[in-house]
Amino acid sequence: TACGYCNVCPQEIAIPKIFSIVNQMQLDGDGVKARNAYKALGGHDASHCVQCGLCVEQCPQHIEIFEELAKIAKRFG
Repeated sequence: TACGYCNVCPQEIAIPKIFSIVNQMQLDGDGVKARNAYKALGGHDASHCVQCGLCVEQCPQHIEIFEELAKIAKRFG
């Protein structure tokens, strides 16, 4: 939904941007474009998640964000 409530990460992970990249990939099927966009995040990618839970606490949709980030880090790692 791009609400941005999860944008409280002490590790400065670009959570809304990461979810946007994955959502766009699901829509257009362009994995290469998604991988390039993900790599362009540099040090703000999902692999830096320490599962502190701050993002989950803020999520009005109750998404287990750090679990999703772990899947994304594995996929794009």
